[in-house]
Amino acid sequence: MTVRVTGDRNNNNGDFLTGDALAARHYANNATGLTFGHGRLWQNGGNNYLTLTVNSSDNLFATLQQGSNNSIMGTIGGGTGNQAVVAQLGNTNVANFTQNGTGNVLGVTQ
Repeated sequence: MTVRVTGDRNNNNGDFLTGDALAARHYANNATGLTFGHGRLWQNGGNNYLTLTVNSSDNLFATLQQGSNNSIMGTIGGGTGNQAVVAQLGNTNVANFTQNGTGNVLGVTQ
């Protein structure tokens, strides 16, 4: 897991997940029994890989990888108010995303 966050108020600006990002978070919570909110990075199985780079302010992110051999790469930057989540609950899932601009929302569960 490599996480690099540059900017201000990421996961701490009073905003809440919305749209598909909120739906993916709810799915992860229901599937795992966890209270998984923005700002959480979680890997449970073996050989998981996660890289997330945030290069702007006022963004939300989460991720989770319950199974084994999953990988998430992601970049959030170039604007504010972006959201993500990506919860990969099984094994051998791969997701990669990039958000540029302002107000982007991403969900993804696999």
